[in-house]
Amino acid sequence: MNLVKKSTFGEVEAIRLGFGPIGPPLMSVFLYVVDGLVIDTGQHNMQKVVVELLKAKKLDQIASLKKILEFDFEVLFCAHNPCLENGRSRLKHKLQFLEDLYGSIHRLIQKGFPEREVIKKLDPKNDRLIRWVTMGNVSFANMIRSGINAVT
Repeated sequence: MNLVKKSTFGEVEAIRLGFGPIGPPLMSVFLYVVDGLVIDTGQHNMQKVVVELLKAKKLDQIASLKKILEFDFEVLFCAHNPCLENGRSRLKHKLQFLEDLYGSIHRLIQKGFPEREVIKKLDPKNDRLIRWVTMGNVSFANMIRSGINAVT
């Protein structure tokens, strides 16, 4: 995953991340930051680039989702799957998924499991095609690594 472009629109910082084995990106996602709030467009599936961006900005995906859920909304604009209805409930579902996942990661790390074993124990093995197409840049393992960084 490569940083393709950073843009600023007033108080909104837009960071475009893209992947392509050669040449221009075949796939891109956007990470938006507004007043310390991360607007999620798929970075939970991205590798170290996003984690490093979040660390550098001292941002937290779960805290950002909680902050967003304080607002009243139903439409959710996302780079991968916009939701014109039930956007708020989808974000609640995502928040619960991340809290459960990070809790599982934390328990395994506390028990002394190394990263590779945590990934093996939690990987649902349903991302094989995406991982292959993106040459490993998008995978559940990268989400686990992000979770490990968040809980340690």
